[in-house]
Amino acid sequence: MRGLSLKDTLENLIVRYQPLIVKVKKEIEKAIYGKDKEIEFLLVALIAEGHVLIDDVPGVGKTTLVKAFAKTTGLDFKRVQGTPDIIPSDLTGSYILDRATGDLKFK
Repeated sequence: MRGLSLKDTLENLIVRYQPLIVKVKKEIEKAIYGKDKEIEFLLVALIAEGHVLIDDVPGVGKTTLVKAFAKTTGLDFKRVQGTPDIIPSDLTGSYILDRATGDLKFK
């Protein structure tokens, strides 16, 4: 795609993936209704190879949405119940000093 502007590149991607996106959205909507915007955000994160944090009040279908999305796209689903004392490194890990060797080790 050399020589194309970012806008042209994005438009090409949209045209290329639109049939698949429509298909995925319809499949997810079989499991949960009324979450069009959230489904689109999940698809953007998937295409961008990003991450998503879904935060909302209890009982609005967050887990159902993500389970349906994972099943439809063939991805894994893992859920973390957030509490005030959780920090990102609790989930992702961090570097710890190994006193015996003086090296940093990822745990």
